[in-house]
Amino acid sequence: MKTDITINITDEKVRGLLAVAFEGGVGYWCCIEDYDYGQHSKSDFMNGGKFCRIDGANDKFDWPRHTTVPLIPGCKVLLSDAESNVFPSDAESNNFPCVKWELTREKIEQGLNLMLEKAPKHFADFFSGNDDVITGDIFLQMCLFGEVKFG
Repeated sequence: MKTDITINITDEKVRGLLAVAFEGGVGYWCCIEDYDYGQHSKSDFMNGGKFCRIDGANDKFDWPRHTTVPLIPGCKVLLSDAESNVFPSDAESNNFPCVKWELTREKIEQGLNLMLEKAPKHFADFFSGNDDVITGDIFLQMCLFGEVKFG
């Protein structure tokens, strides 16, 4: 028997997983190189900008750009390979290979589905609020590669 189930996941929950990934889980293989803001301005994503400001019940919280930019349609986080030991600026000026990936909302949605399918324990940890840097790492690899390549 096969059953399709729809699970609603809030952007806020995904932002938390992106924070876990970028701030502790993926630094050994991946670096943020830059941001593509699409039709928006950079200031929309800075402190107090319309895409990072979250008004809570008792306080205001600014989400970092790496957790907000990829969730806005048309925007993306540009990533490079940390294992190459080549900084993007060096790669451009010296023609060194610099692997790049783009993290978009579409890739995040695909990554969540793949994590549910291929790494259900990690998806369960994420969904239940027990996610950690390993969960974030697995998630980002599912978004970018559709499988775990590092770690």
